[in-house]
Amino acid sequence: MIQAGGAVFVSLDTKRVCLFLRSSKVSNPSTWGFVGGKINPGETIINGIYREINEEMNFIPPHSKILPIDVYKSSDNKFIYYSVIILVKNEFNPVLNHENSGYGWFDINSLPKPLHAGAKTVLLHKDFKKNFIQILADNS
Repeated sequence: MIQAGGAVFVSLDTKRVCLFLRSSKVSNPSTWGFVGGKINPGETIINGIYREINEEMNFIPPHSKILPIDVYKSSDNKFIYYSVIILVKNEFNPVLNHENSGYGWFDINSLPKPLHAGAKTVLLHKDFKKNFIQILADNS
């Protein structure tokens, strides 16, 4: 089974999410999604996500919490993807590697298009906005 994971950053200050524009050098190019990727054998889910963040942004921003939001498992049980929210106090400017050609901070009601299929499933799920509002209220 292949395991992967990704993160969406949420700024507690601006209440916006950070999404990344996938470059032409990766699968699903020119779509907006999470920072993340494959979790290596022997890595924990969180350590794999941290490693991927560091590879794609050149640093791991200071954060207060990591909250699981979704687990996707393929119908053939050969792929599983863990999505998390990482709460940061303020918006930051990542230094991007070749996997992403841009990034932006967006209001949850004004997300960019086209969204990566996985990010779209998570971010547009009927419970996400409700949970998002609750997370912000709990961490204000």
